[in-house]
Amino acid sequence: MRASLLLLAVVVLTAANKVYKLEILTSNAPDAATNSTVSVSLIGEKRRSTTRRLNRKVASEDHNDHFHRGGLDKFKFTVTKDLGRLRCIRLSVTGDNPWRVESVRVTPKDDRTSYFYNVAGEAVRAGRSNSMKLCEQGSETYYITTRTSSSPGSESGDIRVRMRITGDRGSTETGVLDNRGRSDFRRGADDTFTVPGMLWVGRPMCVEVTVEGGDRWKVDYIDVRCQRNRYPFFFHNTAGQWLSDGESVLKICK
Repeated sequence: MRASLLLLAVVVLTAANKVYKLEILTSNAPDAATNSTVSVSLIGEKRRSTTRRLNRKVASEDHNDHFHRGGLDKFKFTVTKDLGRLRCIRLSVTGDNPWRVESVRVTPKDDRTSYFYNVAGEAVRAGRSNSMKLCEQGSETYYITTRTSSSPGSESGDIRVRMRITGDRGSTETGVLDNRGRSDFRRGADDTFTVPGMLWVGRPMCVEVTVEGGDRWKVDYIDVRCQRNRYPFFFHNTAGQWLSDGESVLKICK
């Protein structure tokens, strides 16, 4: 009887253990990198995990220093209690240097991936308010195409573009639109960005583009589609507005 109970306890404990794979993208902003210690906790429907430092105590899939500007770092660790469906994550730093995270992708073993975006582009700072909570918006995938103007000087090599999409069922926000490994926003070129983990907003009514960086950019139009409905919704920059740090917001509504 005792052996059976022991076996049952082992089975239950093993079933409760879940391995989570984290892929953390540091912003490409000049001040994004950090040498501070970064910690994370996972927040599920049932409970939250303990806070874990992302260093040598957590298994990493590479042996490089972490949290460099524009760097993608991968970690995995085991949670011994059932968190339920993952909803949010909380990131914190310990040290003198702030850190700007761009996005986090979390994949539990045998479960679907959750996506978390730093939509405000803010930094995580040490001190009393040293944490940032990022929550999942939804499960929709959006396909956003931008057409950079063919006017002289329209291209940009140093600009970070975010977007809010508002429809008749709500709003959702991207992180920085970036195709890693290629040059986006070239003069006269189309760039398509795939953004998973978004809220389905129904029929898109407005897009609001926000930029930061040391360059200017001029977009001709934006084409918004989603997995649920591949029908294109076009938003044209009929005013010919340029975007830069000095004029960083463009809102287009139908």
